[in-house]
Amino acid sequence: MSTITFMKTKILYSVCFISSVCFSQNPSNSSSCSPGDIGVENGNFGTWQGFTGTVSSGPVVTLSPAALPAAGQISIVPPPGIDPCSNASNPVYLPAPGSQFSIQLGNNQTGCGAERITHVFTVTPQDTNFIYQYSVVMQDPGHAPSDQPFLELAMYNQNNNVIPCSYQKIVAGPSLPGFYTSATCSQVYYKPWTFTGVNLSAYIGQQVTVMATNGDCALCGHYGYSYLDFSCGPLILTNTFCQADTSVLVNAPIEPGFTYSWSTGQTISAITVNPQITDTVTVQVMSPSGCSFYLTYILIPTIINAGFTHTITGNTVSFTDTTGITGGNIVGWSWNFGDGNTSSSQNPVHTYSVSGTYTVCLVVNSAAGCMDTACQIIILPPISVNDTELFSSINIFPNPSSGNLFLDFGNRNFGKAEIFFSNIIGQTLFETTIPANGKQAMDVSGFSDGIYFLKLKTDYGIVTKKIVIAK
Repeated sequence: MSTITFMKTKILYSVCFISSVCFSQNPSNSSSCSPGDIGVENGNFGTWQGFTGTVSSGPVVTLSPAALPAAGQISIVPPPGIDPCSNASNPVYLPAPGSQFSIQLGNNQTGCGAERITHVFTVTPQDTNFIYQYSVVMQDPGHAPSDQPFLELAMYNQNNNVIPCSYQKIVAGPSLPGFYTSATCSQVYYKPWTFTGVNLSAYIGQQVTVMATNGDCALCGHYGYSYLDFSCGPLILTNTFCQADTSVLVNAPIEPGFTYSWSTGQTISAITVNPQITDTVTVQVMSPSGCSFYLTYILIPTIINAGFTHTITGNTVSFTDTTGITGGNIVGWSWNFGDGNTSSSQNPVHTYSVSGTYTVCLVVNSAAGCMDTACQIIILPPISVNDTELFSSINIFPNPSSGNLFLDFGNRNFGKAEIFFSNIIGQTLFETTIPANGKQAMDVSGFSDGIYFLKLKTDYGIVTKKIVIAK
């Protein structure tokens, strides 16, 4: 390994080839490799150290120490979210699977930016299953590989030598396995979360350093950024299923050349298990180089208890969803009001055209495709009203009218009204049907000045009013 400028006791700056070891020979006190520290599960950087700077052709990275978080360059990704450059068909969910928080290096701005984080810890027997996850979002300007945006991952032993299986350098491109073309970001290729692991059993009691370096295009015209997550010891992932399911598909991470050994005895990347019998499965994932790591999956049932309450005001019903769910998230509501109308709102308000008895059903769907249904019978009693009350409750104006009439039913809902408009000798000039609620408009400008009669017929009675047209 070649280092142009090695660091002093206090890190002032470093200039090094990307494959060089560029960290202090006198790092901060070692910390345990705990999920709340190296995995930033407490929502802070713990004992991580940060560096920011620039990248130039070669690539050569120039870095200086930076307090964490470093605005716009090194940050913690809060849940939940989806990277905006990823596609809906293959999204990059944030944070990483199985985590509450993850790390982001870089941003979507150009300018030869470079970022690095390092973490030092002493390996214990509980730390030997070291796993890191990464996802990258990078423009592909078509430069030489040494000038492309990149992510470099590595671990070093106490002698500053690279630990076998720990080193990876990732650049983006359309023909690389696992990469997708962004539909929303120009020239961007991205790779969703990818697992890789290092067996640290040979380093128990030794101090090791984790290092991740992210860089833009070395010619300063294109960007690249990365998401990272780290864990040591067992990594436990959840695999949800619907309560009634008798089979669940469990997928291990897929990379070219990986082989698998499941606790069930199977050796394929995806297995099917009966969750009524098995609630935990473990897989050993092995790379072509012989490196391996373990993942444990807990099978968690999604239990939905669909339910709702309702409030009746006249013929208008307000519905409130009261569904409870464990082991998942609700992503959809489907209402059937029993009168041919539906809604996908969580808490809809529906007005029925006539009183009566209706069966209302709510179907709730979870993100895992589970569903549950709740139904209730809604009884809307007839509105008790006589002709006099109906007559007085309807306001027709202006009268006399110069061509437009408004029928105001106030806060009453009488369903539908048949309208008959006739002249003074009883001839019906036109008829129509309108909603008998709210405020309705009628155009009578086509009729000559004179006296007319407007008859409204509903299920609750008949009203006839004299209308004067005077233009």
